[in-house]
Amino acid sequence: MNSKSNKKYWDSWNSRYSDVWKPLARQEMSKKETDYIVSKIPSKKNPRILDIGVGNGRILAALSKKSTRNTTIYGLDISQKMVEICNDRFYDNKKIKKIEVCDLSLDTIPYKTKFSLITIIRVLKYNSNWKKMLKKMYDQLESGGGLVFTMPNNQSVSIFSGDTFSDQNTPIIYTNPSNLKKVLRSIGFKNIEILAFSKLPNFLYHLSNHKYYVRFLIASERLLETIFGNALFGRELFIFCSK
Repeated sequence: MNSKSNKKYWDSWNSRYSDVWKPLARQEMSKKETDYIVSKIPSKKNPRILDIGVGNGRILAALSKKSTRNTTIYGLDISQKMVEICNDRFYDNKKIKKIEVCDLSLDTIPYKTKFSLITIIRVLKYNSNWKKMLKKMYDQLESGGGLVFTMPNNQSVSIFSGDTFSDQNTPIIYTNPSNLKKVLRSIGFKNIEILAFSKLPNFLYHLSNHKYYVRFLIASERLLETIFGNALFGRELFIFCSK
């Protein structure tokens, strides 16, 4: 997907993007994801955090809630509308210093500061030059700083599920743990950790909002994780690495 169509797509979502996370099963998944992300906030005196692809502020809210009082948080998004939504939502949040429009597939990060932690969740898979984007983030991290990002796994059921991006049926870019480690090491990243929170196809999370169905779904995920481990056959891979 090119930059123009990518931007147009996210602008069209606007505030409706929050609806994606309203089903009970998706809320459970969101909590697992945000709990993991905030666990990577460094325990230092004045951490500086950057969230890329802020959307409606799901990750920003978690980072703000779980970080220390002296934390400074910045945000970026390709969509002007998403930036406006987050600026309105967090206008009185003292931790969140600035949120700007930026297409990281084309531009460099517009902040001069080096970051203790960068998060970029469900963004890279829409960009064919995702490896170059990883290098941009590496350059913006302080020594020892961490990166949390996601990529879909081509060794999961999702690769066969017709999971595409936007009405244009542009394929999502898939990779796998082995390739990710190779790419990250070539850039200079170390301490690579890969896991996933779901092995079941995404459509199952939208079939029903009944509490017993949700319990069964989550129990099934736990069983699969017990059998296959954290990353094997995982649908959306969560990766942590450091500089």
